[in-house]
Amino acid sequence: MKRLVTWFGNRWAARGSRGVKLGKGVWVHRSARLLTVNGGKITIGAGTLIDYGALLKADGGEIMIGANAYIGPLGVFYGTGRLVIGDDSGSGPQAVVVSSAHNFDDLDVRIQEQGEVLAGATIGREVWLAAHCTVLAGVTIGDQAVLGAGAVVTKDVPSRAIVGGVPARPIGHRGEPDAEGAAIKVTPPTV
Repeated sequence: MKRLVTWFGNRWAARGSRGVKLGKGVWVHRSARLLTVNGGKITIGAGTLIDYGALLKADGGEIMIGANAYIGPLGVFYGTGRLVIGDDSGSGPQAVVVSSAHNFDDLDVRIQEQGEVLAGATIGREVWLAAHCTVLAGVTIGDQAVLGAGAVVTKDVPSRAIVGGVPARPIGHRGEPDAEGAAIKVTPPTV
């Protein structure tokens, strides 16, 4: 059964919205969709903005978004596995983050019938996902990293790294390197 929470005019319309928790001052555009299916959960921290046409779908899994985050227009964020987005992180238009991947090894069985790997995805604090960026399941993005427009991120990204391309690769670094080098630091979100 699908759970839908959306904004109409100046009031919330919630039909079977169990599993959705919104912090103080969360703003969800009237065309955005927060869906929980099969016991999925969505938690959004205070002050976060979900822009028009965005889809957050937790199908048996969990989506946790920290405080003061921003989900850009037409973004798609799947929480079949566990998807965590840190405080003050944001995404440009049409960013996609998935937390699971389909199995497809058996040629004698349809892909839809082979199940999924629930690998999760973690995005740290103050991360920017530029327009049309895609983050695949099993990836961890360190705090203060930047993912360039159109990047397809298939591997972990160190804190403060700038990555771009298909597949994404390092193209720069924000500020001075950490004493730990290319360590991945992820600060848990405030929810």
